[in-house]
Amino acid sequence: MDPHTRDRIIPPLRRWAQPGDINAFFGLMLDNMSDLVIMAGILTMAFGIPADIVLGRMIPGTAVGVLVGDLLYTWMAWRLAERTRRDDVCAMPLGLDTPSTFVFCLAIIGPVFLDATARGMTPHDAGMVAWKAGMAILVLTGLVKVAVSFVGTAVRDWIPRAGLLGSIAAVATVLISFLPALEVLPLRSRVFSASESSSSQSSAGGRFRSASPLRSAQCFWVGLCTTSWLR
Repeated sequence: MDPHTRDRIIPPLRRWAQPGDINAFFGLMLDNMSDLVIMAGILTMAFGIPADIVLGRMIPGTAVGVLVGDLLYTWMAWRLAERTRRDDVCAMPLGLDTPSTFVFCLAIIGPVFLDATARGMTPHDAGMVAWKAGMAILVLTGLVKVAVSFVGTAVRDWIPRAGLLGSIAAVATVLISFLPALEVLPLRSRVFSASESSSSQSSAGGRFRSASPLRSAQCFWVGLCTTSWLR
């Protein structure tokens, strides 16, 4: 559709979606769906929490929470666009945080369930206790975020943007490059020890060239993530 015709049919300030939002929707949906699958798998298969609690209470509650949060952000973006008379306001997407999903499953819900079963509770009762403990931690997390939000602008102005992105880089360092680093570091020690024992530079160069492309790619990602983190 011609942009001028589209603007006459739907004024820019009333346009609630753009063609690029299709990619954003499927990207966010698949990311959240994968987190839900991981959460259900960890809780049911690793810890043995009854599936009726995980699939009947935790997953639906999480989905409803994400829906309500996205609708709230959409309303806030719509109100900002009306107040500022801008046509480029975009609602911030709300979804599950992958590191937080692992932390809640492995450090909160799962251990609470195991402790409850060790105290003599049935699996169903222990699962209910673990579910309620997870909800309590979520409420406390929300209260902390609300309290910190009042100083969020000052912190953003005081700390450089690269420093604020340090937490994301740290997560990337752990999730992306930790396991490759375990393979790269022994390789580096072997290469240097071999080069020191070699009597000619050509033989040392041959050893360096003998590294596989996979190892080279791992070295690249380790260096990239470490550089981003140090920035």
